[in-house]
Amino acid sequence: MCSRGKTFILADKQEHLHFVVTDPVNERVLIIGITSNSVGEEFVLNIGDHNFINRKSYIYYAKARVISVDSIRRHLQKKSKGKKRWKALGDASCETMKKICEGILKSKFTSKRIKKFYRDFLMNSNFEV
Repeated sequence: MCSRGKTFILADKQEHLHFVVTDPVNERVLIIGITSNSVGEEFVLNIGDHNFINRKSYIYYAKARVISVDSIRRHLQKKSKGKKRWKALGDASCETMKKICEGILKSKFTSKRIKKFYRDFLMNSNFEV
């Protein structure tokens, strides 16, 4: 569940789709969510880019984070008031992942820490954007 291209929903007041963008690095992965509010982001996913997306959505680089694989697994198994707050969904397409990855280093909203983690991942893997 914690390899590049996996997707899941974080359900708080609303459900937000998140993408696992890297394979594990020291048991941690980079995840990036989307939002229907522009929040200044210029990188967009549209209906059809993922089954969950039902309107124009913005890739939320400002809220990208590095999280442990174990934490994702625990959240996916945990229930709150009888419901899972995190739900695994299907894999993202190669095209969708390419759109997300192309913006990580370009977006002015991606933090320096996230850019460094992503650069380190690229340097130590066979992955190409």
